[in-house]
Amino acid sequence: MLPAIMVVAAATALLGTFAPVQGGNCWSGMSRNGRCTDLIQEKVTREQCCALAAAAGGATTAWSEKDMDAGMLFFWRVLGDGVPCQACRAGPHIYPELPLAPVADTCAGVSCGAGRRCAVRWGRPQCVCAPDCSRARLAALYPGRGRGRGRGRGRGPGPVCGSDGRSYRSACRLLKRACRRQDSNLAVAYAGTCQSSCARVECGPGRSCVQDQNLSPHCVRCERRCPHSSHPHSRAVCGADGVTYPSPCHLREAACRAGRAIPVAYRGRCQRVATCGAVRCGRHQSCLTDLATGSPRCVTCTVRCPRGGGPGGAGAAGAALGRRRGGGGHGGRSSGAGARVRALVSLDAATELVQGGPLCGSNNRTYSTWCHMRKDACATGYVIDTAHAGPCRLGSGTGTDSAQQQPLDEEAAAHLNTVLEGNPFA
Repeated sequence: MLPAIMVVAAATALLGTFAPVQGGNCWSGMSRNGRCTDLIQEKVTREQCCALAAAAGGATTAWSEKDMDAGMLFFWRVLGDGVPCQACRAGPHIYPELPLAPVADTCAGVSCGAGRRCAVRWGRPQCVCAPDCSRARLAALYPGRGRGRGRGRGRGPGPVCGSDGRSYRSACRLLKRACRRQDSNLAVAYAGTCQSSCARVECGPGRSCVQDQNLSPHCVRCERRCPHSSHPHSRAVCGADGVTYPSPCHLREAACRAGRAIPVAYRGRCQRVATCGAVRCGRHQSCLTDLATGSPRCVTCTVRCPRGGGPGGAGAAGAALGRRRGGGGHGGRSSGAGARVRALVSLDAATELVQGGPLCGSNNRTYSTWCHMRKDACATGYVIDTAHAGPCRLGSGTGTDSAQQQPLDEEAAAHLNTVLEGNPFA
């Protein structure tokens, strides 16, 4: 297939100069079954599409005659094994009227870019994924040695957990998946198979293991110095742990060193007797009551969650997310870079609310994602925290923590259970 940068450059130079016409679709190469899935341009003629092949250094393009709307394109590309198409560089016997060069059976002049190489497949040059899997390269990817014993015959020192929550037999396999999916964010989170806690995670030098709101582990850098303010009370925040921090930065630093997320309860210093009526929450936030302490907590409630993940059952969304957990990791993106510490430990970024799952809430209900648990909490007005990763276990109470195992009184339980069963909160 054509590398993305080559396709964009050629399409801009050639197709960009043509006005849209009633034509067909231009594709990046053709699979062995004679079908295409990677669309370059819609509403182009066969001549315009096939001109890309020569402009892109001998790589292949293909063309399909019939115009399709978005629904038909989705059906054929995703559900129908591709759109029937014809390769432009299949030889002059197919398109005798086109001034095409002879069939290119070598990779001469084809540049594929980093992490890819040109290979002749079925008589045509194609760019295929070929990441650098040398020992030096793989060693640089491992944040720690991990506990995995598997050795992949020169493919790395053992299994790794990816930032997508999947376990991989080696870092080389992870690199190949990242190349095939064109996912530049996919990286090695830590060595060894994905875990459900920090207990068995070994991070490299300068990194610490931190559990996010789903109790999933991440290797992050904690070396950061928070600036000193001349007005220490102006940026102070009260953490959900009841501790006053000089700034959100200091709270994140403490959370990183503690190895667990510390939500921001509200702005300002912690009050001895605080209620939702006495604190001011930020924009798009609502105040919930923590049943364990009676303290207020400002949370973001204006979020949208995937369908099918209400309390009491994970549904299809939960099943899909459960399959993505690998060896215990979660399905959300969770890069080990230090830049992710802010989102991981503050629990206040809307982008984090749709990650992870399934998990058991402190109300002993199973949610397909942390987002759905948050929605349920917002509907009841009471904080619901993560008791443990995975579905709730019968007879397990509200979690493994002794403080969480205390039974709720009848009034509190009634408030927590007022949400109708099966409501997805989509």
